[in-house]
Amino acid sequence: MGGSSREKSPRSKLLPLAVPWCIDPLRAAFSMVTGEYPDDQPTELGLYAYALSEARQGPFQLQLIRVTFQQAVAARMEPFEPEDMLMFEPQPSVEEGTDGFQVGVAELQRILGQWRRTGICAESGFYEVARSRWMRELGVDEDEVRHYFTFGRRMRVDVLARGWDWHVEQTIPEAPPPYWPTG
Repeated sequence: MGGSSREKSPRSKLLPLAVPWCIDPLRAAFSMVTGEYPDDQPTELGLYAYALSEARQGPFQLQLIRVTFQQAVAARMEPFEPEDMLMFEPQPSVEEGTDGFQVGVAELQRILGQWRRTGICAESGFYEVARSRWMRELGVDEDEVRHYFTFGRRMRVDVLARGWDWHVEQTIPEAPPPYWPTG
């Protein structure tokens, strides 16, 4: 009875941000610029993402996206392995009793169908992190600061900021298609 009981904190949860593009983790390439004084040099993230054509059909277009974070408090890029996703609360499965491959295919079909109907990708690969462990570790408890997260095959990007916006910097002609099925 002399030991202290340490409460286990809840896992962080990924909340997908709704944008009209999707990061293919196997083709992701990130570049980040940040300054010591965020008012003078905003934190900017460059990334490649796929977007639907104007008609929301046909082939995907590879675009260079520039994300600008307002008043970033902290930013980091570091190595990332798929097992690192275990730090986040698991996403609910599509149906019980199906194997991982079937769940993945059904989920991809659902996401692509919704994306084609609305023009917004519901699972863009760009997230806000709820219950952020990193914010707790840094002692950031300002209500307006949010934790933004994305990842590629071997790299993760985290930014703590008060907001963000984005624009298409360039569309890449004759780019390779995404690794996911486009049907």
